[in-house]
Amino acid sequence: MNCKNKIQLLFVLMFTTCMCLQSQEVFKQKLKVFVEGNVIDFNYMRNNTPFVNFVNDPKSSDVHIIITKQKTGGGGFLFTLEYNSAEFPNIPKIKLSCNTISFDTDIIIKEKLVKTFHSGLMPFINEKDGMQGLKIVSINDSWSHNPETSEIEVDDPWKLWVFRLGADIGFKGEEKERNFEYSFSTRITKITDSWKIISDYDFQKSKEIIEKDNGEIIKSIKTNQGINSKLIFSINPHWSYGIFLDGSQSTYRNTKMNVRITPAIQYNFYKWKESDRKEFTISYDIGPNYNEYYETTIFGMMNEWLWQESVEIRYNKLETWGEINFKLEGGHYFPGLDNYYGKIRLDLGIRISKGLSVYFRTEAESVHNQIYLPNSELSDEELLLDIVKRPSTIEYNGKIGFRFQFGSVYNNIVNERM
Repeated sequence: MNCKNKIQLLFVLMFTTCMCLQSQEVFKQKLKVFVEGNVIDFNYMRNNTPFVNFVNDPKSSDVHIIITKQKTGGGGFLFTLEYNSAEFPNIPKIKLSCNTISFDTDIIIKEKLVKTFHSGLMPFINEKDGMQGLKIVSINDSWSHNPETSEIEVDDPWKLWVFRLGADIGFKGEEKERNFEYSFSTRITKITDSWKIISDYDFQKSKEIIEKDNGEIIKSIKTNQGINSKLIFSINPHWSYGIFLDGSQSTYRNTKMNVRITPAIQYNFYKWKESDRKEFTISYDIGPNYNEYYETTIFGMMNEWLWQESVEIRYNKLETWGEINFKLEGGHYFPGLDNYYGKIRLDLGIRISKGLSVYFRTEAESVHNQIYLPNSELSDEELLLDIVKRPSTIEYNGKIGFRFQFGSVYNNIVNERM
């Protein structure tokens, strides 16, 4: 290599090094943001927020943002964005909300969420000395509002009533096996601040045909349908009460007809307006229950009236360190405590350190209330095709795992090729 080529190579190396150092300096000056929760489309958020650096580890961020989503009475969503930062002690915790309606398209929902997301970032960007590169443009648009602090008068001919219909048909098959199924569902709701009514009806039917090697045909038909109606009233920010009306039919559970009327009461140790981030409730219900069966049960009954009570304790919390979801439930039929059930479930996710998090899920149920079980012995076909619920006194499942990530914490680049 001659002297001229060496000088040109040295110049290229020096220029490249300077450009890299300059780009790294600009990269470091941007606000580092970690986002988790119901983002809808993270790529869209990153592409439309070029003035911050998105990182993939909360320990490396300047601002940790948690986005939660709740269903509204009109079929839309209420997104809640909470901004947490230990890097800017002068800025108090910021909490914003974003409302969408049922007729909003995906792109409109994304735009509304990103606008709210940008609004909450402004104080932190200002503290980071990054406002010089931003330009705020005022447009004629509807910004998100908090429904608890402001009201918008609308002309609603439906008076908050919402109706939904759904149906589907499915099929699959092989050379000697065929399956056909269809379902139908409806939902009627009206939700206000002080009360709500929810009524659901679901119907499912499936038919399976299996041909054995000897030519014998086995048919399996399952039918399930049920109606569930809830009328719930708010007493104050902590107490609620309601009445549940349930009716069902299930060939799988040997139930020709089940009707239940259940008054219930519930207490939340937190205020309900905080339910997007934390919830600690105790619920109690008691009421009559009428059952009619397809076959005589193991207790020799074709129909019967029973009284049933149950208690449920639920605790959910979402924080920057992770989340915990716990549920403890139990109930029984009167008289006595012989026919009872107890259920426990725990979901736990914890960030141990930078890049390392663990998760744990377990659920177990002690089942002693299967009063609907048929007295007849199950055939091989019924066991093979899972046509009828088999007796069991315990059911459980669980999962545990971890996630560890290392390397670059910056993930601003979006590349969806191939």
